[in-house]
Amino acid sequence: MKEKESWERYYDYVYRESENRESGEENSDKVLEYMADVFYDHGGLLAYISINGLEVQRRLKSSAIEENGQLNFYFLEYRDNNIGEEYKKGDLFFSFVGSDDNFQTRWGEIYPQFGVYAKEENYFKKIYSKIKIKNDLYKDNMGNIYFRNYYYDDLVANYKNKMFTGNGDEMAQIKDIIDVDTFQKIGNSEYYKDKNNVYYFISNSDGGHLEKIKNGDQSSFELLNAYFYAKDKNKVYYRGNNIEKADANTFEVISIILGTWRNRHTRTLQERMGLSRESSNLSVPILF
Repeated sequence: MKEKESWERYYDYVYRESENRESGEENSDKVLEYMADVFYDHGGLLAYISINGLEVQRRLKSSAIEENGQLNFYFLEYRDNNIGEEYKKGDLFFSFVGSDDNFQTRWGEIYPQFGVYAKEENYFKKIYSKIKIKNDLYKDNMGNIYFRNYYYDDLVANYKNKMFTGNGDEMAQIKDIIDVDTFQKIGNSEYYKDKNNVYYFISNSDGGHLEKIKNGDQSSFELLNAYFYAKDKNKVYYRGNNIEKADANTFEVISIILGTWRNRHTRTLQERMGLSRESSNLSVPILF
């Protein structure tokens, strides 16, 4: 088996330690959680390493290189929201020794903080076995398709195999809606599309879900000059929701900060205040 295929099944791993683990008691103030999210990107394996606990917040990026039958994690750079900088590029964090579903952790610059630990033992446990397809889509060996995102605090990778269909709270399997081959992210936004539909990622405290934009036209869909605004030949959207009465041909965003826009069908702020149309054509929708 090729190296990439051999190690690509190592996706998310977690090791959790407590100061009182031997007694079976766990004080939430004395717990550390180590996460390793391994993924294949641009011809090689990389990993996002997170360490979380009281006053501990490490956000690290490493390479993941297979050498002599083990997967070694070498420090590359700090990620956003990292606290503390004690590593230098090339430091060996730890290694996975063995193969596939039977491996041990060999510690390096990163190691357990509570009590005596073994240099090499079964510490990290594999919690997901999903292979990245493209963008934020993953698949498992049962043919299920997942969309990956993160909780607001970026502690745990979140995989969802269901999405909103665009009909209220109705949900369905992602594999039954999305065309994987043509699925793509639209610019630097939360909008996505494939050959059939347009989608929007709704973020919330549990990580969020994809939602199909009902009757969205993917062939004419485009982003406007603002992160959350977009339109197609028929409608204008804000955070994936249709802005009622907005005219797609004349709509333009005026101010991102104020959430203001204008088009030929809207009453202006001045009209609402009893002023003449000539004063301005600024319209302020209530968006939040």
